[in-house]
Amino acid sequence: MNKFNYKKLSALVMGGLMTVSMSATAFAAESMDITLAEAVDLALKNNNVVKQSAAGYDQAFWQYQENKVLTETAEKRLQAI
Repeated sequence: MNKFNYKKLSALVMGGLMTVSMSATAFAAESMDITLAEAVDLALKNNNVVKQSAAGYDQAFWQYQENKVLTETAEKRLQAI
């Protein structure tokens, strides 16, 4: 077999393995009856982008609070001078 045939054979084998693994996953999955609200809630809980956004919001909020306190302290010191 030449190099071209090895590529075709490896592509065929990989395609077969992918098909088998995906079909096994599909058969193993359980179906659930859920409402739209439950589906949205589940999606938000498991969405990494939403989690990262929430973490970024929390970080920005606490940074703002810290800067606010520092600004107030600096203003008080300037008024005392």
